[in-house]
Formats: sequence, structure tokens, C-alpha cells
Amino acid sequence: MNILLVCPEYPDTFWSFKHALKFIARKAGQPPLGLLTVAALLPAEWSKKLVDLNLAPLDDRDLRWADYVFLGGMSVQAGSARMVIARCNAVGTPVVAGMCDGTAAALEAGDAVSAADASDRVTAACAQLWANVSPL
Repeated sequence: MNILLVCPEYPDTFWSFKHALKFIARKAGQPPLGLLTVAALLPAEWSKKLVDLNLAPLDDRDLRWADYVFLGGMSVQAGSARMVIARCNAVGTPVVAGMCDGTAAALEAGDAVSAADASDRVTAACAQLWANVSPL
């Protein structure tokens, strides 16, 4: 199973620290700890790749490589998350979104399945994926 974990881009707001990061020679203000935690909870034999859109663009080759895209982040990243979901849908890669409420519109449209907070749903979702049963 190939899992692509995607951290959506932060918009240019106070919380993105985009302009302040130059002073400390950093590309991002914080690592995507939620996605890294989910990656650690996935079976060790699954292939995993992390793409942080604050550091690098998302490549269609990565989307085609993935059996599932796991998307996580905060509500402020909703615009970028929706773009990721649309790109995944375009290439036929299912999305499991674990964002607070930032993907609500896309989820209501049936374009992604919500995993809510990883702490309460990731084990069940992994069991379904492990059994080769789509959580969608």
C-alpha cells in the first residue's frame, strides 16, 4: 500500500510566518506533526511519502503513485486542501482528510472521506485499508 501524506499550504497570514521565516533561515514554521503521527501509526510495511506544500509543490507522479492520499492540517489551510482534493479526484486517487473543519465543503460534495481527528479514527481506517476495503 502506497500512502501519500500531504500538508496543505498555509495562506499568507500571520500564522504562516511566511515573512518572519526569512529572519531565522527556515522554510516552514512548524513540521506537520499530525501527519507524521499518522504515518507512525500506519503499518510499517506500507510505503509512505510526505509532501509539505509549504516547502515543495505536489507532483502528479506522486498522486498517481499513491493508493491513498492522507490530508491533514488546520482550517486556515482549507483553500489549499480543496485544491489537493480536486487534483486527487482528477487522477482518481482517493483522499482521507483528517482536518479540523477545513475540508467541509469538499467532504459534503463526496470528494473525500473524513477521518476527523486522527486519534479517534486512524486505527479503524487502517484496518479497513489493511483488509483492502475502501473507507470511501
